[in-house]
Amino acid sequence: MERKKNTGTKYPFEKRRFARIQVNLQIKFRSLTHFEKALEASITNLSLGGMFIRTKQVKPVGTKVEIEIPDHEGRILKINATVRSAPRSGDKPIGMGIMFDNLNESARKFVEYLINMKKK
Repeated sequence: MERKKNTGTKYPFEKRRFARIQVNLQIKFRSLTHFEKALEASITNLSLGGMFIRTKQVKPVGTKVEIEIPDHEGRILKINATVRSAPRSGDKPIGMGIMFDNLNESARKFVEYLINMKKK
């Protein structure tokens, strides 16, 4: 199966539907599967389809998570998502690839705002 070329990112052959932007945002996340307290981490890239969370406290692929992200107006947006990947560097976790389950209108507008700001 041949992958289609995605010219919207620096990775020419990938399956992503949405172009990613590089960011550095502090967030909180927690597993909805294990009902734990929120953990702090940072996002290194973001798209309308998902994000990469840089953390050593990686959850297993398939885990449902809730992400709390502060928007540009100081509100905390809550986003439900699923862990899609958990890359490692050697034997150490480096983070999680996250796919949004249903991006609500407020969260979608904020992601679009960030993407448009990066384009300027």
